[in-house]
Amino acid sequence: MRIVQILIASVCAIALSQPALAGCKKEIKETRELIERDKDQYTLVARNKASADLLSAEAKLIDLNPMLDLDCLKMVRKAKAELRKGKKKENKD
Repeated sequence: MRIVQILIASVCAIALSQPALAGCKKEIKETRELIERDKDQYTLVARNKASADLLSAEAKLIDLNPMLDLDCLKMVRKAKAELRKGKKKENKD
C-alpha cells in the first residue's frame, strides 16, 4: 500500500511540473534566439557565458530534481544578466 502511495505522489509531482518545464524551455529558446538575433549588440564573452548558462538550464530540466523549474529559470536569469553585463556600448557621433 505504501508503494502505491509513493507512486501516486510521484506521478502527481511530475504532472504538476510539466507546465513549468514548458515555461523554462520557452525561456531558453527565446534567450537563444535573442543571442543569435542581436549578437552584434553583445560581446563574445557575454554570449559565450550566456550560452553556457542556458546549457546548464537545460541540464536542470533533465535532472530529476523536484525544484527543477526554479533551478532552470535561475540559470536563464543568469544568462540574461550576462548579456546585460556584456552589452556593447553604442558610439554616439
